[in-house]
Amino acid sequence: MSMYFTVEAKADEVYFVETKTKFNLCYCFRILARHPKWKPSAPAKKKGRNSKVAASAPNPIGEGINEEEFPARPAGRKFAKEQEATRRKWEEKVERLIALHSESIAKGDERKKLLKKTMESNVLVAKAIREKNAVLQRTQDIKVLLIDTSLIADPVSRQMMLDLKKEV
Repeated sequence: MSMYFTVEAKADEVYFVETKTKFNLCYCFRILARHPKWKPSAPAKKKGRNSKVAASAPNPIGEGINEEEFPARPAGRKFAKEQEATRRKWEEKVERLIALHSESIAKGDERKKLLKKTMESNVLVAKAIREKNAVLQRTQDIKVLLIDTSLIADPVSRQMMLDLKKEV
């Protein structure tokens, strides 16, 4: 006796217990028993309010069928679409992050160039200020050298001017 007939007998018993009528669609059961959707490993669907089958009731339809003979039930269209949408969202987010990263790198390069130009201009300004200060110092030194100390009446001020001339 084939395993399908024993499974079929169990299915008949369960059907009769639940519905109080005899199962008349054995030829359909023989076809569907091999289909992956009707395997016990398939995810259970939610029961409606009018469902009379208990949620914890055993599923005798797939008992005795070799699990390796039939692959697992393939994902449904809705689930596949959801997975694809999720994958696309993640890819878009990753692409956006990559774009933001490259923009920040480009901005960083621009900032570095701007900073370098600013530093170069600051160096030039500092050099110009030093040169200007040097020129001003020279002019003050020349003024000190040109002062006639004999005309200074105060001896302390005269001595201070003489000391400045010595330093210059």
